[in-house]
Amino acid sequence: MRREQEKREEKIQSKRQETEHKDSKGPSTKKNKGVTKGKGKMKAGAVDIAAAATAEDDFDALIDAVVKAESVCGFMKCKASVLTLGQLCVYCNRQYCLSHHIPEVHGCGDKAKAQARMRISKEGVLYAGSGQKDKSMDPNKKAYLQRKLDSKLKDMASQRKSKSKDKEH
Repeated sequence: MRREQEKREEKIQSKRQETEHKDSKGPSTKKNKGVTKGKGKMKAGAVDIAAAATAEDDFDALIDAVVKAESVCGFMKCKASVLTLGQLCVYCNRQYCLSHHIPEVHGCGDKAKAQARMRISKEGVLYAGSGQKDKSMDPNKKAYLQRKLDSKLKDMASQRKSKSKDKEH
């Protein structure tokens, strides 16, 4: 995990250096500093909110844009309504319809995977879908069942009839 984190940081630093070189060569433009890692893909509703915020201080337009964006699924190409039925993602705090609410589907798979690994290593307990359970039996229970099996075998052996030797005619 540390190696993966270091690789990500190196990629981010190299991208920053490339953008700095491009900015120094070309005309200077202001960049949107509000965009953080993982939020490079903005949904149309989020773009509307950003446009309303940068325009004049029309508070009503800003409120309308926010309400419109919150009533639609947070997935990029989905326009399904989440007002009556939708789920909130715990990783990105966005509402998604039932077909996109799984973290791996809408892009929070890395965060979900990291949290699951951390929980398993911290608690030492495996949950459904996280691997095979330990199926070894308790030694006391195993000894009890062995004794019970032995006693049944003895009972069955004593109930059997021995063959008679009458066939020597």
